[in-house]
Amino acid sequence: MNIFILLINFIFIIKFILAEKDINKECEIVNKLLNIDLSFDCCIHKNIICSDDGHIIRINFNFGYSNSDEVEDITNEKSIPPEFGNLTYLTYLSISGKNLKGSIPSELGNLTNLEYLYIYGDKLSSTIPPELGNLSKLEYIYLHGKSINGTLPSELGNLTNLKEMYITRNNITGSIPSSLGKLSNLKTLVIDQNLIDGKIPSELGNLSNLERIDFSYNYLSGHIPREFGKLSKLKNLELNINDLIGSIPSELGNLSNLKTLDLSDNFLVDSIPPELGKLTNMEKLDLSFNKLSGSIPSELGNLSNLKSLLLNDNNLSGSIPKELKKKDIKLNVSNNPLLETEEDKRSPLLTIIIISVCILLFITVVVLIYLKAKNRNFTIEESRNNSSNDEN
Repeated sequence: MNIFILLINFIFIIKFILAEKDINKECEIVNKLLNIDLSFDCCIHKNIICSDDGHIIRINFNFGYSNSDEVEDITNEKSIPPEFGNLTYLTYLSISGKNLKGSIPSELGNLTNLEYLYIYGDKLSSTIPPELGNLSKLEYIYLHGKSINGTLPSELGNLTNLKEMYITRNNITGSIPSSLGKLSNLKTLVIDQNLIDGKIPSELGNLSNLERIDFSYNYLSGHIPREFGKLSKLKNLELNINDLIGSIPSELGNLSNLKTLDLSDNFLVDSIPPELGKLTNMEKLDLSFNKLSGSIPSELGNLSNLKSLLLNDNNLSGSIPKELKKKDIKLNVSNNPLLETEEDKRSPLLTIIIISVCILLFITVVVLIYLKAKNRNFTIEESRNNSSNDEN
C-alpha cells in the first residue's frame, strides 16, 4: 500500500517537473524575442497573461510605436519566431509595430486554442499561410502589412467560428475565395485596399449574420451579386473604387437595416432601382462616378434618416424629385449633363434678362453717338456762321 502511494506521488512529481519544464520553454521563446534573460518569469511581464497553472494564454506586443503604453522596443527590428507555434495554450496573440518585419510563420497554425489574432507591421513581407485555416476556435483575425502579398488561402473558409475578418491595406492579389461563404458566424468582412480582382462570390449571400462588407479600393469586376439581398442584418456595404459592371440589383432594397451603401467609382449602368427607397435606415447613399442613367426615383424621398446622397458624375436625366428637394441633406447631383436643376430652370429667364439689357445698352450707345454727332455738326455750323458775320 505504501509503495502504491509512493508511486502515485512519484508520478505527480514527474508530471509537475515536466509541466514546469514546458512553462520554462514557453517563457524562453518569448524572452528570446524580447531580448531579455531567458530565465525571466515572463508571466509577470505587463503585456503577457498566464493561466493559473503558468501557461502563456495572452500576448500583446507592440514594436515601434512610442506613444503606446504597450511598446516593447522602438529601436530594433523584430520578426515573429516560428517557435511561437509551440505556445499552444495561447488564446490571444497581438503583435504590431513599425519595426515588425519578416513573415507570418506557418507554425501559427498549431495554435488551436487561439481566439484572437492581430498582426500589423509596416515591414512585414509575407504571404498568408494556409495553415491559419487550422485555427478552428478563431473568432477575430486582423492582418495588415504593406508588403503582405500572395492570394487569400481558401483554407480561411475553415474558420467556422470567425466573427470578424480584417485583411486590409496589403498587396493581396487573386480573387476572394468562395469558401468564405461557409463562415456562418461572420459579422464583419473587410478586405479593402488590396489588389483583389475577379468576381464577388455569390456564396457570400449565405452569410446571414453579416453586418458589414467592405471590399473598397480593389479591382473587383463582374456584377454585384443579387444574393446580397438576403443579408438581412447588413448595415454597411462598401464596394466603392472597383471595376464592377452591370446594374444595381433591385434585391438590395430588401436590406432593411442598411445604413451605408457606397457603390461609387465603378462602371455601373442602367437606372437607380426605386426599391432603394425602402431602406428607411439609410444614412449615406453614394452612387457617384458611375454610368447610371434614367431619372432619380422619387422613392428616395422616403429615406427618412438620409444625411448624404451623392449622385454626381453620372448620366442621369429628368429633374430632381420634389421629395428630395424638401430634405435637409448633403445632395450632390453635379456633372449629370441631362439632369435639370433649379439653376437650369432659372437660366432661360436669366438669358432673356441679359439679352434685354444688352439691347438696351446697344440702343443707349447708338442714341448717345447720334446725339454727340448731331451736337458736333451743330457746333461746326454755328462756328461757320460766326466767321461769316465777322468778315462782313
